[in-house]
Amino acid sequence: MKKTILICLSLFFISSAFTQNKPKVELHENIIHPVFSTKQFISYTIPIALKTTTDMFGKINGENMQINAEKLQKLENERLTENERLKLVKTVFEKVRTGEVTAYDCNPINGLFNMDPGMSNFNAMALERKEDGSFYEPHLQYAYSEVKIDEYGEPEYDDNGNPITIDIYIDYKPEDVTSITFYENWSFDVNNETGEFTPIQKQVIGYTLNVPFENPESGEIEGIKDLIYIPCAKEANEAKMTTIKENICTSTRINMPWHIFRRKNEETIENNWYSNNLSADFRFHFCQELIYLAEDSKRHLRFWKVKGIYDAGWGYNPDKDGFPFSKELSNEDIKKNSSFKIFRDSLDENDYPVYDSNGYNIRLEFMVPYSVDEIIALGFVEDWLFDEKTLSIQKRVKGLMPTVFARNPESEEIEGLIPFFCIKY
Repeated sequence: MKKTILICLSLFFISSAFTQNKPKVELHENIIHPVFSTKQFISYTIPIALKTTTDMFGKINGENMQINAEKLQKLENERLTENERLKLVKTVFEKVRTGEVTAYDCNPINGLFNMDPGMSNFNAMALERKEDGSFYEPHLQYAYSEVKIDEYGEPEYDDNGNPITIDIYIDYKPEDVTSITFYENWSFDVNNETGEFTPIQKQVIGYTLNVPFENPESGEIEGIKDLIYIPCAKEANEAKMTTIKENICTSTRINMPWHIFRRKNEETIENNWYSNNLSADFRFHFCQELIYLAEDSKRHLRFWKVKGIYDAGWGYNPDKDGFPFSKELSNEDIKKNSSFKIFRDSLDENDYPVYDSNGYNIRLEFMVPYSVDEIIALGFVEDWLFDEKTLSIQKRVKGLMPTVFARNPESEEIEGLIPFFCIKY
């Protein structure tokens, strides 16, 4: 028995010594880094005509109205000039009508792209032509009804005594196109080893030209109508492209709702989930980087592959190269611009209001930093490039503006959109 105990103890001590001599494994060498999407598909509409207005949230309302000088100066940074717009649309119309470039029906049953564009690919059909080269459907035309006139110049009537109407088709003119809907891949990059951060770049995969949609019953403008879809070449040869506009400022909503609950516990995802919307994965991780930068730009900016952070208030202050913002912000200004002001009544230790000598409530001012989920749009400064041969459009992103709702500090009601600042690439 004693002999058995001695053998067991010997084996225990030998095992312990062997274990202690084994090389130590560093856990961090085997940790799997989390993976999240750094590339996303999105579509959004940009107004290009100076007289096509939008509401304070950027939604195109289609109204044509006289623009005062102050607003016109602002819009010139956000829209194409008349010459730029008409030249672009005229080129597209001519090449599509002659068949030199194939255009596609932009209103297929399931939308241009299915639920997962990366898997389902492009969904539309090329516009069909007759033997004489004309389209079977009036893709670049609009119709209006007119009473049919007989050979004597009198209205014709059917057997029930109602006037007979006929549809008259009229070609759309370049002046009629007031907006473009872009379909794009967005991407950003994080180097896990160096911490280097490359902000959003864009690849245009296609676009539609749009006209205001008029209700045939009321005659009122109720939105936009997309005419044709033009796919863009995968590889852009900038040397062969002309510049449509430099330093154009645009804004894109990135969190529009795309879930519909039809019945309890049943959820339907719309086919066009990508319209003005980024997936939560992409949106959260990118916007979180923006919040980190806003909280401590002195620490984080050195990792960003950008030139600096500039004031992007309500006005424009172009630099010598035409970039619309030239006032660089300090670390404190960046913190201030990425926070919103609220007022609260001053309370004593018993939670009773505190009054001044005139009997008014003493109000305290607080600055509250914006959070990730409050970034509801992204503004961009970019150059638009155009290949006249293929009709492809590509963009060179030069600036980025995280954008939030502008709130009244007293009532906290939403009064529009406002950017924190502009990150210059």
